[in-house]
Amino acid sequence: MKSTLAHQIWLSVQRPEYSRFINACRNPSIEQERILQSYIRENAQTEFGVTHHFDKIKSYKEFIQEVPIQEYCDFEKWIQKIANGENNILTKFQVIRFEETSGTTSFSKLIPYTAKLKQEFERGVAAWLVSLHHFRPNTFQGSAYWALSPATKPTQKTVSGLPIGIEDDREYFHPLIGWLLASIMAVPSSLKRERDAHQFYLKTLKSLLIRQDLSFISVWSPTFFLQLDDFLKSNKKEIIDWLNNQNEVKEKRRVQISALLESNFVWKDLWPNLSVISCWKDVQSAWWIPEVQKRAGDVWIQEKGLLSTEGITSIPIDPQLDPVLSIRSHFYEFKSLRNVKIYLAHELSKGERYEVILTTGGGLYRYASGDLIEVTGFFKNTPSLRFIGRENQQSDLVGEKLSECQVFESLRISLKDRINVNLAFIYPTQQETRAGYTLFIEKNGEDYNAKDWQNFIKNIEKSLFQNPYYKQAVNIGQLNPLEISFLPTGFRDQLVRFLNDQSTAKESIIKVPVLFTRSRLKSLLGV
Repeated sequence: MKSTLAHQIWLSVQRPEYSRFINACRNPSIEQERILQSYIRENAQTEFGVTHHFDKIKSYKEFIQEVPIQEYCDFEKWIQKIANGENNILTKFQVIRFEETSGTTSFSKLIPYTAKLKQEFERGVAAWLVSLHHFRPNTFQGSAYWALSPATKPTQKTVSGLPIGIEDDREYFHPLIGWLLASIMAVPSSLKRERDAHQFYLKTLKSLLIRQDLSFISVWSPTFFLQLDDFLKSNKKEIIDWLNNQNEVKEKRRVQISALLESNFVWKDLWPNLSVISCWKDVQSAWWIPEVQKRAGDVWIQEKGLLSTEGITSIPIDPQLDPVLSIRSHFYEFKSLRNVKIYLAHELSKGERYEVILTTGGGLYRYASGDLIEVTGFFKNTPSLRFIGRENQQSDLVGEKLSECQVFESLRISLKDRINVNLAFIYPTQQETRAGYTLFIEKNGEDYNAKDWQNFIKNIEKSLFQNPYYKQAVNIGQLNPLEISFLPTGFRDQLVRFLNDQSTAKESIIKVPVLFTRSRLKSLLGV
């Protein structure tokens, strides 16, 4: 089946859900009440439901009286039971797999996935894609490249045999959609199993170059796109030699690509039908968007909505607005950053900032996501949201979600009984178009040879690799490996004075973090 026809069938399947989304946006309180009541009714006889008296809950007010706001640690005992093979724990729906994500207080978290949770993600994706077709129909005139999950990340299993992660990105969708995607995707889903980073990038670009009709690219971090472009330019000779031996590629296309690769090309030159690149554009990702635009050419860079392993919060609907709350996906609450009160979707105010609290079909109830948003407007009566960062101290350059707790634990283990230092912290640094992290050290008058320091930095990197997203980003080249830089004697005192001057707190003593974000220390470090 040709990709254009497959897209037409896919869109026709999605349009009813888009209509339901538009209707729900007109009266979000009714839709949200319906979703909440379905969760309570369906899961009343689960262990979690029995413990929290779901059978007696008739209203949202009673729901919040029985179920407090939860952190991931509050779910760990329930999730461990599921991992051990027990059923009917958080939800009556069978857990089909776990997805692994980086934790804020732990290195990784396991999130249970059910068919219902998959359906909730699909609802948001359906509304997004049909909306995109309205505004950019050319997006669906050719093949597409979807980078849905990390490459070279092997799947694992729990003790009961439940898979952690997936082997084929099409598993995120209904089987019918997965079948259609086989005709749409320019890059075969089997490439996800390629463990060698060089081969992964090489095979990805080979697949893309064969498909002259490429019209849509969907990636998470803009740095992944830049990494693909860097690889293409650095390995153009190898790619040209390969092209010249491919009978399946028409001679005209081979000549065209070879000439372009030797020139100062943009992606629009290589793929004239390329219409849209979808990627993150908020917070740290905003740094990279001008460079993506420069390398892509005359292509629209569309902002992705707020989506995490735990759930989908917002989706792009109107180019004039920030992404809109995915009102038909989950039940949402919002904790005000101004007064700490809890609000529902229809109660949000423009200009106010909130933390997103999720209740989902995967069995998370009143889950404090840590995602912070600002309400920037409304679509119908449903809020549009701008992601502004994480509730906890965290650095997320390319999706690695490196938290201060993780860095502290890595430094604590590596520094213990080994190297005496006055100060140690990690800070994001950039070299040309690729970022990474540097460990800044102020030594305590003692010196060590280069081999000692090399082993030291390797130990810290090994510890940080317990964060699956950080490890993945380094392995595929989105992040540079951890580097080390030595600070002059007395820097610690200078840093404390700097933080005191910036602080609005009344305390005269400021705790020095072990993880800083780029903007906070840029002037002091001169990087």
